[in-house]
Amino acid sequence: LKLPMLISAVPRAFAEIFRAIYSISILYRFIRSEKINIIHSNDARVHLTWWIPARACCISHVWHQRTKLAPSWLFRKAIHSASAVVAISEFVMRSLPAKLHNRSIVISNPVAISPNSSSNDYDCRKQIKKISGVTEKIFIVGAIGNLRAVKDPISIVEAFVELNKLSETPCVLAIFGEDREDFGPRMRVIAERAGLNDQFL
Repeated sequence: LKLPMLISAVPRAFAEIFRAIYSISILYRFIRSEKINIIHSNDARVHLTWWIPARACCISHVWHQRTKLAPSWLFRKAIHSASAVVAISEFVMRSLPAKLHNRSIVISNPVAISPNSSSNDYDCRKQIKKISGVTEKIFIVGAIGNLRAVKDPISIVEAFVELNKLSETPCVLAIFGEDREDFGPRMRVIAERAGLNDQFL
């Protein structure tokens, strides 16, 4: 389903307003033609693009909030139309308007190594220590998510370098996520310059 645009803020220019209205009309017709009765959104632009068609079609809309709710009147207007809100943490839940708490729930993101894995925390820490070459006690810092400019991964490795300067205990940074915009090599250069190449996983 191709849309002229995904709405990320209040459209201001005439062309943006036209594309936003056109996108909403496409989604409205799609919902009707496919007889969809529930919408699940889990991204800021998806929230703002789908809430009007969902409301216009009088169908259920499950709003999956993964980050602290933006202090934007548009977001707060849109989220009030949701049938239910899923927050990924208590921190995120606290950012929601109080009136939504009776139809909101916290469901943490599931994390599993493997359904058939017999590994435990001790074994995992031991493996990370082996890979990093650190034999003493360590702090393990994990960053989970795709490497993209919008998430500023460079700041993660820079913070990791500063943390190692401040901490008496060696720190290891373990990155989990697809490198979609070729940030890995740039992050490794920063770690290498700080003498932390082996502790950057």
